[in-house]
Amino acid sequence: MEITTFNQVKLHNVNLIKNVLRSVPSGTKHSVAQITGLSIATCNTILNELTESQEIIPIETGTPSVGRPPKSYKFNKDYSYICCLFPAVTDGQKHINYAVVDLLGNIIFENSRQYKEIYYSEIYTLVEELITKEPRIKTISIGIPGYYNNGKIDSCGVEELNGCKLIELLEKDFHRTIYLENNMNAIAYGSYANNCLQQDSESGFVMISFFPDISIGSGIILNGKIVHGYSNFAGEVLYLPYSETEIHHLIKQGNQAIIDCAAMALACYCATLNPSLVVFTGEILTPDMLDPIREKCLKAIPQEHLPQIRYEENYMESYIAGLTQIAFDHMF
Repeated sequence: MEITTFNQVKLHNVNLIKNVLRSVPSGTKHSVAQITGLSIATCNTILNELTESQEIIPIETGTPSVGRPPKSYKFNKDYSYICCLFPAVTDGQKHINYAVVDLLGNIIFENSRQYKEIYYSEIYTLVEELITKEPRIKTISIGIPGYYNNGKIDSCGVEELNGCKLIELLEKDFHRTIYLENNMNAIAYGSYANNCLQQDSESGFVMISFFPDISIGSGIILNGKIVHGYSNFAGEVLYLPYSETEIHHLIKQGNQAIIDCAAMALACYCATLNPSLVVFTGEILTPDMLDPIREKCLKAIPQEHLPQIRYEENYMESYIAGLTQIAFDHMF
């Protein structure tokens, strides 16, 4: 995005300084100016404003041998918190997982709550309880096993939420900033961040999941961004023509059926996106299936075009990391 107006320039400079202080234990106006390339006068003005708002904190740096020590600042990770919240269905049981995270991505607390049904009222009650417990929650980042089209949840694995204007309702009721993303996109984004692929952002990254209640899904990261497609349908490998048998029934036929489905999804991505890394996850698929998946894929795709293939067991960690990073992308 081209930065043209005064307000855009100011916001850009403020975020530059915030990101510098987020990445180091502390910094002086001189060190911040050196890293950002901004003038000392500009840094001094912004640092004073951020100190007044308490987004950064002045700290003591010790007593120098000569003269007054330069004033130093650190980022206030507790200035506000992010609530990551994601309803899901596992083995037929509906639940809402949640985590409260500081501005450096550290988890303050996390838990999961089970429900017979999950309507907006259940989400409202939980969010109200969490904000009462921790008023510093200013941002809510939500993952759903579905999509948000035309202001409403659609094709959601938690059926009661279909048609719910979740963002609109939460913003109205809590006056917080709300972000919402498809579950696989969020998990893929978190896994991408954890695999440290930012330095090679042009290389495609794909995560393919095999979950008991959702069957198969995927998320795509390209050039460091989530790929949504023009109708939010990107990554819906559920709809590939695996066989005439419905996919949910197909993967219940055993390990070989799962391997065949995974190999087809992998081959499709090799031929279309040519990613450098594909990560499989989910309770249905196991690490010992990776070699058979690869061998099956090699029958269709030449060896030199196959990506690295890995298995990730703890996708919940990536889910929280992805929802957190989505909020950070907007905030910083």
